[in-house]
Amino acid sequence: MPFAPWISLLRTSIPEETWRKLDANWAAPLTLLLPELFNIREDLQSLPPGRPETFRTVLLEAVYQVIRLLASKDEVILFLDDAQWADESSLALISYLIKKSLFSPGNGLLILAARIENKNPLLDEFLLSIHPEPLRRVHTQLFSEQELAELCYFVFSRNVPLKFLEKLYNDTGG
Repeated sequence: MPFAPWISLLRTSIPEETWRKLDANWAAPLTLLLPELFNIREDLQSLPPGRPETFRTVLLEAVYQVIRLLASKDEVILFLDDAQWADESSLALISYLIKKSLFSPGNGLLILAARIENKNPLLDEFLLSIHPEPLRRVHTQLFSEQELAELCYFVFSRNVPLKFLEKLYNDTGG
């Protein structure tokens, strides 16, 4: 599904207050991804018929505008996990945000996490296309069961059940 990680991110990470503050010209195109915005904003109208490529450009800018609104308060950190499964539309959006300098030093940080054993030609092409932009590739080693237990303790401030830890280790490979 195009934009799937972005739909999830926008749906779960943007507070209603931000949706209300967003200019209606930018909120309206986002109803294509988030129809529930009609329930939050009574001033929104359905978009008129148009060419898909026009909608896509407007949609990219609309996502930029909502994230920029968030960034006006504080730096934004966007974390996209499982980037090896990212679709072309999601990668185009990331590229657009990078070109708009959303992740330049002092503005924000973009973290893409991907398993290198799962190849995605679209992701490889994307990474090559943003070459002039500041990009740092970090390869991490897998955690041992003990290291994973320590990480869980750090995150949850308590020991997690052994069954949970075993499942997490088996599902992620560490």
